[in-house]
Amino acid sequence: MTEFSNPKSKEYDLEERTAKFSEDINFRNKIYICKKEANETKYWIKILARHHQELKEKIRTFWREAHECHLIFQKITKTLDGRV
Repeated sequence: MTEFSNPKSKEYDLEERTAKFSEDINFRNKIYICKKEANETKYWIKILARHHQELKEKIRTFWREAHECHLIFQKITKTLDGRV
């Protein structure tokens, strides 16, 4: 009976559970956005490489870094999807 009389009880604290759910969803959405941005960055880097052959090696370094970011965000999204 004490669980019902304590408004801050972990089991019945709807406000806390709602806030936690919102944080989880916001985090997931931000990671998906980061993944898409990394993918788009790779696209633009490819465009630059086509038009600036003299900078191809430097541009390749940037593409690899964007690719690594994309792989990191991909792994995070797969892990998040596995938890749901």
